[in-house]
Amino acid sequence: MVWNKYVIGGSIIAALAIYLKYPAPNLSKRLKSWQNKGRYLNFKDWNIFYIEEKGTGDAGPVVCLHGFPTSSFDWIKIFPKLQEQFSLVIMLDFLGYGFSDKPQSHVYTIGEQADIVERLLASLGVTEAHILSHDYGDTVALELLARFNAQKLSIKMQSLIMLNGGMYCKSKHRN
Repeated sequence: MVWNKYVIGGSIIAALAIYLKYPAPNLSKRLKSWQNKGRYLNFKDWNIFYIEEKGTGDAGPVVCLHGFPTSSFDWIKIFPKLQEQFSLVIMLDFLGYGFSDKPQSHVYTIGEQADIVERLLASLGVTEAHILSHDYGDTVALELLARFNAQKLSIKMQSLIMLNGGMYCKSKHRN
């Protein structure tokens, strides 16, 4: 019985070692095209991937915050419709996701992801925006909303749409 435990444990370690050293597969043409649309923001010596494209709409800028464990590529199917609605569409890969850097010995926080969003918008000269978020992006969006409500957010949040996430609201009144 003990022997089996060591064999299974050793097999898992070996598989993990192979996975970590195995080269990443080639990108599909569609994903490579997505990567080519983007640029990088330097944040604390890390590269944060983002796409900024003009739209034809008059609703102002929209910032799209992706979910877990994905990337800005999540928005590809609705990207053309977003461009029709908004004057500017901004999507980023959070630190640790997609084409952004993935520091291994780093403590990732929601606050830092929100800092990255704010830094990106400042670097692009965006002073107000709509926020469209999904899943993990909802949690980052709630941090941005908390900053906005505390008048500590560097932009004016015009609206917030959260998809597939949850939120906690503390009531002032108890029943």
